[in-house]
Amino acid sequence: MSTKFLLLSTLTTFLLAQNNPTLYSLLGNKLYDANSKFETFVHYEILKDKIFAYSVQSKSLREQGLSLESKGNISANEYNEYLSSLRLLENKYIGIVHLLHQMMLSSIRENDYDTFFKINTSAPSDFLQSYVLESQAIAFYQKNKHRGRIASLERLICDKQLAQQAESLQTHDGKGVYVTKKPIKKYGTQIDQEHTLVGGRGGLEITANQTVAQSFSIAQSGRLIAFDLIDIKHHRCTPTKSLHVSLVTMENGRLGPHSYYTRELHPNEISPTTRLYFGHYGPMVKPGEQYAIYLKSDAEPGGCTYAWSGDYETYHGGKTFINETENIRDMKFRSYVLIN
Repeated sequence: MSTKFLLLSTLTTFLLAQNNPTLYSLLGNKLYDANSKFETFVHYEILKDKIFAYSVQSKSLREQGLSLESKGNISANEYNEYLSSLRLLENKYIGIVHLLHQMMLSSIRENDYDTFFKINTSAPSDFLQSYVLESQAIAFYQKNKHRGRIASLERLICDKQLAQQAESLQTHDGKGVYVTKKPIKKYGTQIDQEHTLVGGRGGLEITANQTVAQSFSIAQSGRLIAFDLIDIKHHRCTPTKSLHVSLVTMENGRLGPHSYYTRELHPNEISPTTRLYFGHYGPMVKPGEQYAIYLKSDAEPGGCTYAWSGDYETYHGGKTFINETENIRDMKFRSYVLIN
């Protein structure tokens, strides 16, 4: 083993031996704990330098976070600087994950199940958060799983089957909205929050210049398993750009730093009720907690964009945000919790 990779291994072991900072822990834990995952891939030429740089930066940032906590009183500037540094580390994380995506797709094309298996058993848990990647991974796995079962893909297949079962329990109400035929307790999933008023006084447009988020409260304990975007539509004409939707944390009444789930919705996937099924990416929740659905797009303002309908101050369990600034509208939605 080269001196460089011996150092990397030593750094990773050192990192794992420490506690993570509690500051922005939902984001920080994911980034710091990724070191042990990425170490598996240091022998791949395309990844080794990026993984080494990531390990060094994450070690330094973790020490900074622990040092801040030891001070006791942390200024607003120190909070913001630490969060900005986490975001920079997250960009490196995303870059490495993107290369792992490319390696996985290459392994599928070349029928290389050994590499495919290694990536899907060793990559971070949020590795597959793209509909296209999930579909290709599942299709290849279904043909080859006799060569080795992969627990994460087995869970993903199960989640998709549950989603299809839930969809089969919906019916069209004749007014452009899909509604649940009956409670879906048979599958352990129940509607938790519902804001589905008829009509409304205008929606909010999602463009390259305007993001939209709707926060909501949790009423039941379990896993937040799915979310319906109700009355989401193309605005003016069919966009050429996709709509990106994330499930994010809330902190002190504001949008938080951590995303549990992100999905790219292509223009042809938009329907009067668009279902997002989080599966095992959804967090375990309890009554009183708040989360938010965050929408963004590269669609040009004034052109073919997206719009989400709602009304003024009609949902009391959360708020709407435009460009992360609180707004008076409440968007139409339905959330589901998988009861323990």
